Amino acid sequence: MKIDYVVCTTDIQGKMHGQNNSKVVGYIISSSEVSSVIGISEVYASTYVPKIIEAIVSQIKKSLTQDDPKEAVKFLKNLKIPFSNRNGIVQSVIGCMINSLIDLDCKILGVPLVKYLGNDLGKNTDLKVYASGGTVVMTDQEIRKELSKVEDSGYDGYKIRAGLLDWEKDSKRVRAIFKTQLDTMIDFISGTRPSPYEPKDFEYIMDDLVQNDIFWIEEPIDPDDYEGMSFLQEKYQVNFAGGEAYTGFFEFKNFIRYANLNFIQIDCSYSGDFYTCEKISKLSKSLNKGIATHVWGSSVTKAANFHMANAFGFDYFEDPLIQTSIDNIFDEELSYPFGYKDILDKPGIGLCFNIEDFKNFDFVEGTEYSW
Repeated sequence: MKIDYVVCTTDIQGKMHGQNNSKVVGYIISSSEVSSVIGISEVYASTYVPKIIEAIVSQIKKSLTQDDPKEAVKFLKNLKIPFSNRNGIVQSVIGCMINSLIDLDCKILGVPLVKYLGNDLGKNTDLKVYASGGTVVMTDQEIRKELSKVEDSGYDGYKIRAGLLDWEKDSKRVRAIFKTQLDTMIDFISGTRPSPYEPKDFEYIMDDLVQNDIFWIEEPIDPDDYEGMSFLQEKYQVNFAGGEAYTGFFEFKNFIRYANLNFIQIDCSYSGDFYTCEKISKLSKSLNKGIATHVWGSSVTKAANFHMANAFGFDYFEDPLIQTSIDNIFDEELSYPFGYKDILDKPGIGLCFNIEDFKNFDFVEGTEYSW
């Protein structure tokens, strides 16, 4: 069994905070001597700390001696490194290694990932898809323009970001989505950067949002403030969502139970491997929580999360409105709605690529997210 970590720098179109027209993406590439096919998964944390991810992969792969992807997956699932991989970044990377091996096994067997994960029906007909854009550096006029395109494309919802500016300025941006008939979401990006808000601050923020039928408010405060999030969910008649800041089942278990938000967000390129994500989704459903993917990456994480959302019966799939040149490597253009329809019938995550093409996107020092 061979595992490689490929880290790339690609250009990114649109106005993004902290990324300076470029984005770092990292992939786990898996291959076996028994087959010519290649497995792939995306590591979301590579956008922020690519060299740390490289070191983790380098350390873990030394122990992978199995030729059968299933045996390698079994080994990684049972791997216990003292004080290191109960949760956190090491566990996240191991999860991405497992996902790459599962993609490899799917391709060897000629089976779509959605079926491999246990859904013989394939498509989740109840799955809603929302467009994810409205970055914190976009103006209200730019948001309105993007929203118009989203409405024309047939999406079920639209999410924008807030939290970089003070609320007086942000509220003007947010008003741009008040009159749409789509489900609307506002992400306060507290999982990405320190939150400027405490629970008490939402007394004046919520007046606007509740009256205008915002469907959910995402990461409103520090993601470690379970008590504060539970307070907000109980006080206001609007959905709150979170999950992007957590890794591993046990972090999610505590978050789900004690933050008590209505919607739980899961990302197979960060939360954990597909099986961990399934456990998280089952716990969420048992407690009557809605479930959505959290996706912000290239075609690889979009495709993998789309299969997962269909296999495990999620309520919402997030389709990020970001365009990068590296997506041209892959044979399927994942634009909604038509770009996603075929990948559920193809082996693995449904994307084919030439490994040599990654050489056109060599990693450039200093292009990591500016945190």
